Amino acid sequence: MDNNTINEVLNSASLAGLSSAEIANVVLERTTKWYQRPAVVFSILCVVMLIIALVVYMLATKKNPITTAASNVTSSIRTTIANSQAKQTANAASKANQEVAKAEARLAEAQSKLNATMQATGGGPPSAPAKAAQDALARAQQNAAQAQKRAQEAAAKAQEAERKRAELEAKKAAERKAKAEAEARRAAERKAAEAKKAAERKAKAEAEARKKAEREAKKRAEAEAKQKQQQKPSPAARPPPAAPGPAGNWLAGMNIERKEMPAVVTYQGKTALHVQYKAGGRGPKGSNTNIEFIPRGIFPAEQARVRFSIWFADNFPWDKAPGHKVAGKLGGFRIGTGSASGANYSKTGATYRVVFDDGGVANGYLYPQIAKDSRGNRNIGWDLADQGEGLKKVSGISSGIHVWGNEFKLYRGRWNNFEMFIKLNTPGKKDGIMELTVNGVSRRITDVRYRNDNAKINSFHLQPFFGGSTVEFAPKSNTSAWFADYVFTSA
Repeated sequence: MDNNTINEVLNSASLAGLSSAEIANVVLERTTKWYQRPAVVFSILCVVMLIIALVVYMLATKKNPITTAASNVTSSIRTTIANSQAKQTANAASKANQEVAKAEARLAEAQSKLNATMQATGGGPPSAPAKAAQDALARAQQNAAQAQKRAQEAAAKAQEAERKRAELEAKKAAERKAKAEAEARRAAERKAAEAKKAAERKAKAEAEARKKAEREAKKRAEAEAKQKQQQKPSPAARPPPAAPGPAGNWLAGMNIERKEMPAVVTYQGKTALHVQYKAGGRGPKGSNTNIEFIPRGIFPAEQARVRFSIWFADNFPWDKAPGHKVAGKLGGFRIGTGSASGANYSKTGATYRVVFDDGGVANGYLYPQIAKDSRGNRNIGWDLADQGEGLKKVSGISSGIHVWGNEFKLYRGRWNNFEMFIKLNTPGKKDGIMELTVNGVSRRITDVRYRNDNAKINSFHLQPFFGGSTVEFAPKSNTSAWFADYVFTSA
C-alpha cells in the first residue's frame, strides 16, 4: 500500500474518532498481506493436511467418506419422508372415514325428518317444511357422497404411501444385505490374502532353513574332507607319530613268553615287532606272532594300564568287499587261566581285547567269565543280563561282546596310538572299569562284570590275526603291521 492510501486510512480513521492505538491496528491490518499473517497461514496448512489425510484414507480403504456420508444422509432423509407421508396419509384416511360417518349420520337424520314431515302432511302436496327437509336430505346425500369419495382417495393415498415406505424399507434391507455381503467378501479376501502371505512367509522361512541346513552340511562336509585330507599322509612324506614312544628299546628288560616271536625291526623311528599276515591266513594261525607280555612287578594284578602304537601298511585290507568280511584282533588283557576267545567262554578265565572292524575302526572286545565252560555255545556269552546298564547301552554281540560300536578311527600309513585300562570288579558285582583311548578319542565304562571269583590279570596276550576263522576273513594278499612302545603301569 502506498503513502496516499495510508493517509486516506489515517484521515478516515481520524474522522471516525478512533484512538491512536486503534488507528495503528487499522493501518497494520490494511497494509499486511494475507500470507504474512501467521494465523491465516496456520489455518490454511491445517486444511491442506486434513485434505491430504482424507485422500490417504480414501486410497487406503478405497472408500469416499463424503460420498458414503451423503448416501447415508440421503437414505435417512428418504426414510423419514416416507414414514412421515405414510403417517400423514393414514391420518387423512382416518379423518375422511370419520367425515363419512358424520355425513351418513346427517343423511339419516335428514331422511328421518323428511319421513316425519311427509307423514304430517298426509301424503298431500309438499309443504314448505317438507320441501326444506327434501333439500336438506339432498345436501346430506351430496355431502355423504363427497365424504365417501374423499375417504376413498385418502385410503388410496395411504396405500400408495405405505407401498412406497415398504419399497424403501425393502430397498434399504437389500442395500444392507448387499453391504454385509460385500463386507464378508472383503473380509474373505483379506483373510485369503493374509493366508497367502503367511504361506509365502512359511515357504520363505522353510527355504531359508533348507539353504541354511545345506550351507551347514556343506561346511561340515568340507571340514570333514579337510580333516581327512590332513589326517591322510602323503606317501612321499609320512607324518610323525601322534605321540612319541619311550626312549631306546622298549623291549629291553620286558618279560615275554615267546610262543611265536616276530622279527624285531626299526621302523619309522621306533623299535617295533613286525607282524606279517599271509594271503589266505585267518584265525590265530593267520600271522607270525603269538606272545604274552608279563611285565615284572605289574602282573598278576587287580588293575593295569598299557600304552602302545601300531602302524598299518598302506595295503592293510579293512575295506569291505563282496564275499569278504573284515574283522581282526590286536591283542589284550588275559584274566584267570581259562581260554576265552573264538566263541568259547570259560568259568575260570576272561579277556578284554581291542579289535578292528570294517572301514578301519577299533572297538573294545569282552569275553566275561561265566558260570561254566561253554565251547562254541555263543548264546551263553551273548547274554548281557549279568552286565551293568552302562555296558549294555554301548555294546553289541558277535561271538564276544563288542563295546562302543566303532567309535575309534584307525589310519593306514601312520602311527596309531592306543591306551587300555582295566580294573577288575569285586567278585560277583558289576563294578569293574573298562577304558579305551585310540588316537586321542577316549571312552570309559564303570559297571563291567569281568569275573565271578578272585581271578587276576595275568598277562597281555598279543596274537594279531584276521577273523573269525572262516575264509571270508582272510586277506587277499600279504600285508603287515608294526607294533611298538608297549609300556605297562599298575594305574
